[in-house]
Amino acid sequence: MAILLNNQEQEHAITPKDAVDALESGLRQLARGDATRRPRIDNFCPTSRPDEFFCFSSMEGVVRDPGYYALRIKPDVISWPVVNGVRRRETYNTQPGLYGGLVFLFRVDNGELLAILNDGFVQHGQPEERARIPAGPTPTNRHPHARYVDCIDWETGVRYVRARVDEVTALASSSFGAVVGEGAASAGIQGLQFATVAGRIYERAVEQGLGTLFPAELFLQDIPT
Repeated sequence: MAILLNNQEQEHAITPKDAVDALESGLRQLARGDATRRPRIDNFCPTSRPDEFFCFSSMEGVVRDPGYYALRIKPDVISWPVVNGVRRRETYNTQPGLYGGLVFLFRVDNGELLAILNDGFVQHGQPEERARIPAGPTPTNRHPHARYVDCIDWETGVRYVRARVDEVTALASSSFGAVVGEGAASAGIQGLQFATVAGRIYERAVEQGLGTLFPAELFLQDIPT
């Protein structure tokens, strides 16, 4: 049986610590090659209205442990109206105020569909939680608690080094070998985040008996594709 989980059920299923632990595990697996992801792709098509476009967005991610694959889709109608002289991006599905984002969660070992989740909570959390994150058009609003740090007035192009090498650190570092190349960028990893957090939500929902069960056989067929 698969599970359909709405946003309210997801909120009851998982704690912030659960989400952070799942994300950390997924990112560690990505670093060692046991996870992967596909960045978001948007496909646009004109609608019958000249100021609106249909946009189908998708992203994917998979983690080897505990073995979940997530596909997140977001079918939106998008417009860019000008409000008070500022161009805004507005989206909806079916009618304004409704949204159609979904996450499909699969088991890696056999391809079984495990869950279908609304993507609102697993993506954003609650509005009051997001409100605590500083944001705004100016640096003052984005970083209201920022403090001046002395080193920011250092000149570029000047190397600041210690007068001597820390002997213990130098000896320990040599055991890891030489690191060649640049570090990996973090852009485009949202698909991995859906796989890890949606997987943890699914586990907790099963433990707590949350969600609406439906036969996974509804999505199976006997014709090879």
